[in-house]
Amino acid sequence: MISLLENCDFLSKQEYLRINSKKRYQNITGGILSLSIILLSVIMIFYFIIDMLYNNDPRVYESKIINQSSKDYNLDKNNIEFFVSLEHRNSTYYLDETVYKVSAVLSEMRFEQVNGTVKQYSSEQEVKMIPCSNIYNSKEIQKFNVNFPQKLFYCFPPGKSYFGGFWGSTHYTSTKIYIKKCSNNTLDKDDFPCKPIDYIDSVIDYGIISIMISDYLVNHKNFTDPLTKYLMNNFDRLSYKNAINYLISYSSLIYSTDVGLIFNSLESTEYPIIGDFKTSYNFGESNTIAFIQIECNYFQVNYLRSYVKLQDLLTKIGGVVKSLVLFGNFFNYFYSYAFSTIDNVLSNHVNLSIVNELNLNAPDKKFFFSNSFNNNFNKVVKNLKDINHSEIKIKNNNQFNNKYLNCYRKGILISSRIKEDKMNKLENERFRNVHNQHLNIINETSNANLNFNNRIEQINISSNINLNNHQTISRKMFEIEKFKQNKNIKHDISKDY
Repeated sequence: MISLLENCDFLSKQEYLRINSKKRYQNITGGILSLSIILLSVIMIFYFIIDMLYNNDPRVYESKIINQSSKDYNLDKNNIEFFVSLEHRNSTYYLDETVYKVSAVLSEMRFEQVNGTVKQYSSEQEVKMIPCSNIYNSKEIQKFNVNFPQKLFYCFPPGKSYFGGFWGSTHYTSTKIYIKKCSNNTLDKDDFPCKPIDYIDSVIDYGIISIMISDYLVNHKNFTDPLTKYLMNNFDRLSYKNAINYLISYSSLIYSTDVGLIFNSLESTEYPIIGDFKTSYNFGESNTIAFIQIECNYFQVNYLRSYVKLQDLLTKIGGVVKSLVLFGNFFNYFYSYAFSTIDNVLSNHVNLSIVNELNLNAPDKKFFFSNSFNNNFNKVVKNLKDINHSEIKIKNNNQFNNKYLNCYRKGILISSRIKEDKMNKLENERFRNVHNQHLNIINETSNANLNFNNRIEQINISSNINLNNHQTISRKMFEIEKFKQNKNIKHDISKDY
């Protein structure tokens, strides 16, 4: 298990001199961190892939601009639904034409240029509003979710009323709804059976006007239907001494969704949403109870929704994995650096201790090394340390260095084999073979050490000669230069030395 963890380590310090044929100083701590990083990386990869497949993390950009050309919207059960009714002060709906009446007008205004002059044309068309029970059947009530008493509300018949454009454009259409008190226009009250005005005022006073009109809720996380249609409810108290005015203006909403996996692929849909819902009052006794105007404004709201693409997924995965590896490297580098230095130092001394242990504990197996080999081996190690510390570089002697390192490595290898054979108690024949190999290494190591000592002596002799004769050579060269100046001799005598 420990070796498995160590083999998984890819965070520790990289060794320039390989130990046991490994590029890194692999350890348990680095292995645990490496496995943790691998596990977390796999979890994050699956999380990002699932998030991409289920479209759970949309990016939405919103903008609002001026719409130069607004389309017409119909007021009916299949488009924009509209319901209006009055309530008693105890919040119970009532539809009584002897108390109030509801009427509507379709107002149209357009501007045309005739002979260089802009002319304005306006027209109004009366639209009859009827009880909603005459428009919706039982199936449509469930379909459109209008579960309230239909016979007590007024609605628009299909295809009779609409609105579009905006004030100041070349074409502007609005729908106006009037809610007025019932009144008799002649002296004969039997022709218009309205209730007395005092009774009407008592019914209306502190009553409630209820308006329901279609609007849309935006849910960006819903991939299939980001906009949901619903009925917005508005309730206000009434008074017979004043009239209440409503201005409902719709804006155009363009909802675009980028469904491309790699490249952009937009799917756009247009919806009407309520931009403004304003309320005002006309004080003073009037025959009008409420006035409602439905129109369009010149604003357009744009939503652009996009999801994670394949290149974004790869970027997220790469960033997370790189961050985890960076954290692991920071946490484990100094640990592995310290212990690799300790192990490198100890590994050069443990092999000698193994040899000494074999000499003491197994003389009958003939595994003891001669004192000359031990001394030569210690000298080689000492000379190697001296060279490393003094940073002496012997040039043009690569063959000698390679031969020395090979002998050193073979000596460590043979020592390791001897220890393994001793612990496992193998046959004597294998021990004799190892001993013969050891004797060969003794000879090679002795020769390498002799060559090494000779080379060091040559360097020392050369250094001593240079130090002892430095003043003599300098003085003689000075005399030669002076002689050259007197005789105008151009030959460089210093090259002779």
